[in-house]
Amino acid sequence: VGREIDYEDRVGHNVREFFEEGREEFWKSAFDQVLKEGKPFEVWGIPEGRRPDGSTRYVHRRILPIRSPDGSVVGAINTWEDVTDQVARERNGRLREAVDMVREAVLEMRGPQDVDKVLDSIYRGLRVLGVPFSHASVQVIEGNELTAYYLLEGQKFSVHHLPLNGTPAEEAWRENKVVYRRDIEVNDVYKERELIKRAWKEDIRSVLDVPFSHGTIAMNSTLPDAFSDEDIAILRRFADVISVGFTRLEDLRKLEHKVRELAETEERYRSLVEGLLVGICIIQDGTIKFVNRAVEELTKYSRDEAIGMNILDFISPKDLNMVRERMLRREKGEDVLSYPLRYIRKDGEERWAEIYASRISYEGRPAILVNFIDITERRRLEEERERLRERLMQSEKLASIGQLVAGVAHELNNPLTVVTGYAELAVRRTQDEALRSQLRQILESAQRAASIVQNLLSFARKRPLEKRALNLRKLLEKVVELRAYELRTSNIEVVRKYYKKPIFVSGDPIQLQQVFINLIANAEQAMYSAHGGGRLTLRTEVKDDQALVHVQDDGPGMPKEVQRRIFEPFFTTKGVGEGTGLGLSVAYGIVREHGGDIWVESEPGKGATFTVSLPLAEPEEVREEERTEAVPEGRLKVLVVDDEPGIRGFIREYFSFVGYEVHEAGEGEEALKLLRKGDYDVIFSDIKMPGMDGKEFFAWVKEHRPELIPKIVFITGDVARSDTQDFIRTSGVMCLNKPFGIGDLNEILRKLKQEGRASGPP
Repeated sequence: VGREIDYEDRVGHNVREFFEEGREEFWKSAFDQVLKEGKPFEVWGIPEGRRPDGSTRYVHRRILPIRSPDGSVVGAINTWEDVTDQVARERNGRLREAVDMVREAVLEMRGPQDVDKVLDSIYRGLRVLGVPFSHASVQVIEGNELTAYYLLEGQKFSVHHLPLNGTPAEEAWRENKVVYRRDIEVNDVYKERELIKRAWKEDIRSVLDVPFSHGTIAMNSTLPDAFSDEDIAILRRFADVISVGFTRLEDLRKLEHKVRELAETEERYRSLVEGLLVGICIIQDGTIKFVNRAVEELTKYSRDEAIGMNILDFISPKDLNMVRERMLRREKGEDVLSYPLRYIRKDGEERWAEIYASRISYEGRPAILVNFIDITERRRLEEERERLRERLMQSEKLASIGQLVAGVAHELNNPLTVVTGYAELAVRRTQDEALRSQLRQILESAQRAASIVQNLLSFARKRPLEKRALNLRKLLEKVVELRAYELRTSNIEVVRKYYKKPIFVSGDPIQLQQVFINLIANAEQAMYSAHGGGRLTLRTEVKDDQALVHVQDDGPGMPKEVQRRIFEPFFTTKGVGEGTGLGLSVAYGIVREHGGDIWVESEPGKGATFTVSLPLAEPEEVREEERTEAVPEGRLKVLVVDDEPGIRGFIREYFSFVGYEVHEAGEGEEALKLLRKGDYDVIFSDIKMPGMDGKEFFAWVKEHRPELIPKIVFITGDVARSDTQDFIRTSGVMCLNKPFGIGDLNEILRKLKQEGRASGPP
């Protein structure tokens, strides 16, 4: 485990003999979990050995128990998969983020007082990348002095001034090389072990110095030989970024010092500014009279091309009016110190610069001295931060809306249960066909309202997944029916190409409706905005053990770069206020939760086809779905506990109608009195009630009448609350979600009898 061993060396040995040094407890714990507890162990992306090219190998390890026929664990299977390339891709992504984090701190640095922010960004970057370091510091060299900036215990920022001569930092900086002490406990070349121990108050074993333009970045670890080549490469990237920041600071300090001497000699000025990274130009009467080499680098214009041009020729059209207005203010004697603007390079690229301007005398006449620094990268980071802030605000708004709709849905569940239940009961009782027809209309309207409530709960992201066998054609037709008005008014023709036989999939009808409503609505909007109408084709097929649904439109299509990001959260091609960018990401999440997949195929100008694959339902699920509703046989004694009289009344009326004995209680205490008088075959209990609620009632039954626990069925309209879901899940009893009808009551009783929980007299 963690070591490369030949086949002959493995056979007959205890696996603990091959545990990697320093990780014995880790692997012992892993094997104990498998061999003693029978639980599989899995770890992804762990370093293990070397590849043929000498680089570190990262693997996906699984240890699975081997069981005897009686179920006891008799051994383990140890497998691994080389995931080095995947780890590299993920690490490269994290590396870019970490480098951007350090770069942002460097760009905001205005002097040594800001080194703590840079050091903090280095700490966070190294942690994100999983570098096994204990401490890090930035060591700046000035003359013969070394100034070390470090975070003591990861929190308190400290500065220490030390002599430079003979230090490993000096060697790394002067020779521009990495100085790595792999184990100072074994080989203390620079006699630094005791000094480092006092500084960090722990036994440091390995120390690393990586040079940058003005010193070194150092990090250490309590482990020997802790840092890999990849870790050193990461610190080199950070060093390159920090070099830019310190060079810029040095340039600005030099500029501030030398500009004061400008009046004394133009030659001295020219010799200075030519070597600076800061762009400098002199403008007279709107015409460029002088530029330094940095201006050539930044604008891509040569000195000869730039001199004589109007300064406004460099400015982006987006900022021309602003620049003209500031130039007028400056001509009137007003000091306009600094401001950002967009400039256009010779190659046409638009970039951002920070402008610092002041009045000077040039060749005996008034002129403007302009210093400018390219801040394109800083602006990109600021814009990205603003986008993230807007996304967070959007998420918070959606969360608030979700809480609101979940609350509204909960309040509607009780009356919907009463209306649905009594309407169904009335249909069964009356023989008047005209009245039956009217009652069915009431029932259909109530069921439609119940469907809307379920959609609201699904939108609120708090509805539990309820999978069952679904007829795919009926599901799609229901979605088309829900979008019928929008499709008709948008001039969309719907073409159906369904599979020749009924297809049943295993899924949650409400959530899958949400997926297909989203796909159809997107197709409809794309076709209407492009052509004022179009043709929507719905096609189903079966492939292996998957059902495929193709939603095809003849709209404008989409380019490859949009297809790659189409399922990302918050990504949208719609205008501001026209979409959240959440629809397809939510659809993707729902489909994946169902064990399926979703993808898009498209070409610009040729429409788009979204394909959803879903697992086929098991035969038993299909038989369950096709089972006709029937009242369970036998005569049961039922207790109904609910604070809503209408719900109690509906359940009482129906069960009395089919010959059951029904007792009812408005809250838990009243139910306890009935339980003390006799037993019940089934107990229906609400969860949220005044007085003793369902949770307290359940706790009493569990302690005093545990034999009744299997007979309890919770009825609740509060499934949006996570604590309610957790309680139902841990209780182990069945649950009937409001709104429900006669069919749901019959199904619950059938399941109770099937599992032997309800066993009343025949």
